[in-house]
Amino acid sequence: MMIANHDTIILCLYMITSTLYADLRKHHLPAPLSLREPADFHDPIPISERLIQAIWANQIFDTSHLQTRNGKLLRIIHPGRWNGEGGPDFTDAFIEMDGREIRGDVEIHVHSTGWNDHRHDLNPAYNHVLLDVCLWDYGPTPRLVTHEGHPVPQLVLHPLLQCSMDELAESLDPDRYPFSPNRMLGRPSPLLRLPPADMADYVESAGRFRFEQKCAGITVQISAHGADQAAYQLLARALGYKHNKHAFSELAQTVTHSNLSRLRTTDEKIEILLQHAHQRPLRCSQVRPANHPHRRLAALALLTECHPSPARWFQDMTCDTKILRRVPAIHHPYWSRHYRLDGKCLAKPVAILGPSRWMEIITNVILPFCAATSGGNTDLIMEFYKRLPAASPNRASRQIAHELGLPRPRRTIDQQGLIQMFQDFELLLPDTTLR
Repeated sequence: MMIANHDTIILCLYMITSTLYADLRKHHLPAPLSLREPADFHDPIPISERLIQAIWANQIFDTSHLQTRNGKLLRIIHPGRWNGEGGPDFTDAFIEMDGREIRGDVEIHVHSTGWNDHRHDLNPAYNHVLLDVCLWDYGPTPRLVTHEGHPVPQLVLHPLLQCSMDELAESLDPDRYPFSPNRMLGRPSPLLRLPPADMADYVESAGRFRFEQKCAGITVQISAHGADQAAYQLLARALGYKHNKHAFSELAQTVTHSNLSRLRTTDEKIEILLQHAHQRPLRCSQVRPANHPHRRLAALALLTECHPSPARWFQDMTCDTKILRRVPAIHHPYWSRHYRLDGKCLAKPVAILGPSRWMEIITNVILPFCAATSGGNTDLIMEFYKRLPAASPNRASRQIAHELGLPRPRRTIDQQGLIQMFQDFELLLPDTTLR
C-alpha cells in the first residue's frame, strides 16, 4: 500500500530510526521488570510500579474472596488517594481485614521483596501502612514490619488479574494519573544525561519506537482475528477514550464485526452494542457529556454501517491524505441531538465524532494499522506521520517536556515520543531510594 500524497514529500537524507531510543531503553531497563507472556509479539512488556499503582487505583482484579499471604480475609472498601509525593503510594485507604474495618495507607511494589528492598521498615513515613500490595510473589512470605515494629500484611495481585499484563499495560494511560512535580529531584535518570543537542533526535526516535510497537501488536491481532475484526476492535478501543477503552475492546470481542454486519439497520447495531454495554462497568462519571459511552457506541455502529470493511476503509483513506484528515460526517436522528440513551434532547445537533478524537484515531489506529498491512513499505506512511501536527497537549507530554527542558511538541511523532518516555520514566529511574 502506498500513500499518494497531494503534498510534496521530501525524504530526508538523515533518517532517525527507532533504534536510537530502543538501545537507550534496552540498556537501562532492568531485566527483572520485564514480562513476556505466551504468544507475545514484541519486546517484553515493561512492568513498573506505576502500572501496578494504576491497577490498584482502578481495582482491575478479582476483589471477591481476597486473602493476604498470611491468610487474613480482606475486603477493599476504598483503595485510597494516590499520593504523588514522598511516602506511601496511597493514603487514606479504607479496608476490612478479618471483619475489622481499618483506615491507613497502602504501599505498592512490583515484587514481594519490595518493602524490605526499599528499607521501608527504617522510614517512619510508612508507619501507617496497613497493606503492602505487590504484583509477583518471590518465594517465601517475607516478614514485613513498619519502623514501629507493626506487621504489614501483603496481597499478591497477579493470580487475581482477569486479563493479561499486555492488555493492562496497553489500556492504562499513565497520563491520567497524578504525578509528582519534583519526582526527578535526587533521582538520576539517563534521560537527563543525554546531550541537549541530541534530545530532539531521541524524542523522535521514541515516537518511532512507540509507532512500531503499535504496528507489531496490530500484526498479531490481524493474524489472530482477521483484518476487519482487528480494525473494528481497534476502532472500538479508540472510541472508548481513556476511561472505557478496555471495556470497549472487550465489547468488540463479544459483539464481533461479523455479528454486527449481519444486522440490517444502524439502529439494530446500536441496540445490540448498548445491550451488551449494560453488562459491563462503563465509566460515565467525569466524562464530558459529548463523550458519553452510549454516544461513542452509537458512533461505532454508524461507522461500521457506513464502512462495512473497516480494514479497507483505513487503507483507502491513506491513499488520499486530504480525505484522511477530514472527520467522517456521521449523523443520526437521535444521537446527533442526545448525549446518552435517557438524556434530554439538545437544542441543536452536536457532532457525534469530533476532530480531536479523529486525530487520535488517525495516530493510534489508522496509520499503524496501514503500516502493519503495508508489506514493509512504510516509508511514506512514516513521512506522513512525521508531518502530522500534534494533538491537544496531555499531561504526560507536558510533564516530561518540562522535566527535560523541551518546548511544547508541534508534531504528533514528538508528542508520542514524549509519552513513551513518560511511560518508561519510572523504569529508567533506579528504584532503590527511600521515598
